[in-house]
Amino acid sequence: MYKKIKKYSVQDLLIYIGKLNLEMFNNGSPMKEINYSLKYGQYQQHSTSYICSWELKDIAYNSVKYSNDYRNDNLDLQSFYKIINEHREIEDKKSEATNTDSIFYLLYGLSQQQFWYQQKYEVIEQFNRNIKLLKYIPKELDTVIDIEDVMRESLGISVDDYIDILLSLLVLSLKKVDISDFVKTGYGVSFLNKEHSKVLEVIELYTADYKEIRSSILEENIFLAKPIVKTDKGRYIIPNIYLMFRLLSDGLYWIIRNYYYKQGSQIFTNEFGIYFEKYVENLFKFYLKDIKYYKPIEMKGKKIADWVIEVGEYILIIEQKSMIASLKLKKPIPDIENFNKYVNKYNEAFEQLNSTEKEILSERKDKKIIKLILHYDSLYSTEMLKEEICKSRIETINEDKNTFFVSIREVEILSSLMSNDINLFNKIVEEKLNREHNHSLDGRTFDMIFYKYEIKNNSYLIGERSYFKKRIETLKVMSNN
Repeated sequence: MYKKIKKYSVQDLLIYIGKLNLEMFNNGSPMKEINYSLKYGQYQQHSTSYICSWELKDIAYNSVKYSNDYRNDNLDLQSFYKIINEHREIEDKKSEATNTDSIFYLLYGLSQQQFWYQQKYEVIEQFNRNIKLLKYIPKELDTVIDIEDVMRESLGISVDDYIDILLSLLVLSLKKVDISDFVKTGYGVSFLNKEHSKVLEVIELYTADYKEIRSSILEENIFLAKPIVKTDKGRYIIPNIYLMFRLLSDGLYWIIRNYYYKQGSQIFTNEFGIYFEKYVENLFKFYLKDIKYYKPIEMKGKKIADWVIEVGEYILIIEQKSMIASLKLKKPIPDIENFNKYVNKYNEAFEQLNSTEKEILSERKDKKIIKLILHYDSLYSTEMLKEEICKSRIETINEDKNTFFVSIREVEILSSLMSNDINLFNKIVEEKLNREHNHSLDGRTFDMIFYKYEIKNNSYLIGERSYFKKRIETLKVMSNN
């Protein structure tokens, strides 16, 4: 297995992979066309193929797992393509061996691994959203968590210092795959005016050596948590710039969550649900000034949804779910038992939405009811997820119709449309219902429909809530002083 990888130094492979990823990132696509040639005796075949960044992550992991830094063969595009080809043959055999009961988990896991690479704008949006949720929302609430205290205990720095260091490392990694010189000297971002030791703490937080990578239960997903690799020769390599960039979206969240996890506490995950609910409340206050929305009255002995919005001919019932799956669940074939526990929490949302719908229908039969499961986690292929959940809900199949998963981004945009362009909102909702009814192959998510109507920008996360832009501007000022 992986005989070709074993011919080359891990460090050389990681640098080569890092340069390919950096080229793709800077060109705006996680895929690259390559021309290669293969020899068959005296004949040579010239062909074209594509390589993908998510595939390179797996090859980087396998290079650490199966090779070492003391191999001497020279690496070029032709030899690297042979490594890719071998990797694909092995992955194809794994897929063929997957039993039909695991097909859903395989397809869903692959979507979680791959789709986000093609939506870099969502990383910036999620950064802005998380800063609002983690830094500012707690100040509006009587919360038991002080995020600044957690950061100081974890890394000895403030939230803003952490963000500045992370952004600076990202800028550095847009230029270099090998950041060893910076690790040693700090040269390159001296304008940060931060102690080099503090910067190193952040670097080490996101660095894994070969031993840690080889022994990690996360397997290839360890690069999602630690995208910097320390080689056996002492070099610090970033094999995948996309994964370094992704830290912007969830790095702060996982520092805080891991802090409480190590204490054996569920405080943060419980509080985060409250933060998320307040975030959505603020969103509705901002956009729905002239639209009726409210929290339904709790019914004795029944679980109910979080929100009801009455807009035009529709009643939207919304149930929020704030849980975020661990990295162990975001693999091609996740831990199935724990994945089913995670999915079951969404199953509960169906019950909450249905019980709320029954109460509303007893009084209001003049409007179409649409039930939305609002998730904070980055979920892809939600149509597939719904269909899998509904397999265990055959007895409620009629009640579950017009129940859809919706992301926080989609709700932000829908709220803006309700406020600013009700006709377009109505068109989009009708198209959503038609696509779902017809099981359209054109994509049934609201995001896909937004794309059709050329809705690209999320206006809620610009201006005062564009924390990414604000921090970048601050760094520019610091660099000029």
